[in-house]
Amino acid sequence: MNINDRELLARTLQAEAGNQGYDGMLAAGSVIMNRANATGYGDGMRGVILKPGQFSAWNSRKGPDGNPIYADGEQGQDMANMRASDKAYKAADNLISGTYEDATGGATHYYNPEYSQPEWGQKAGDEWKRIGDHVFGFADAGKKPNPNQAIASDTMRALGKQPNGLLGSAQ
Repeated sequence: MNINDRELLARTLQAEAGNQGYDGMLAAGSVIMNRANATGYGDGMRGVILKPGQFSAWNSRKGPDGNPIYADGEQGQDMANMRASDKAYKAADNLISGTYEDATGGATHYYNPEYSQPEWGQKAGDEWKRIGDHVFGFADAGKKPNPNQAIASDTMRALGKQPNGLLGSAQ
């Protein structure tokens, strides 16, 4: 699938939180951006989204034996034919441009407790914030976002430049 970053993000937001409206999609997208600014989740936004096993919508990937690799493929979707809504594109545009507020408090994980109770969520304790049907928090404290990233990003925005990754270069 050869699509640009905006389309990739919009489709992912639609698949992961399309039924949650703009605010829910923005919250899910905030997790993607928080992971892009942390270590161990993938290289940049695209790397985070496409890293195997990170987002349910992409979990339909199958192994050599033909069986789904992640979460039994239960929530995997046909991402090649996913159609993003106008709200998903709006959320994607705001996330990419950095013109949004992260209502998740810097969360790197989320899940919908009605559909799943992941072991990583239970191990993380009770510090989860509900936004719509999803809960947001940190499942691995060692990978919390770098606090200096927020300062650097705010400074770059004040200068009229777009932050790009961990203390990365401006566009």
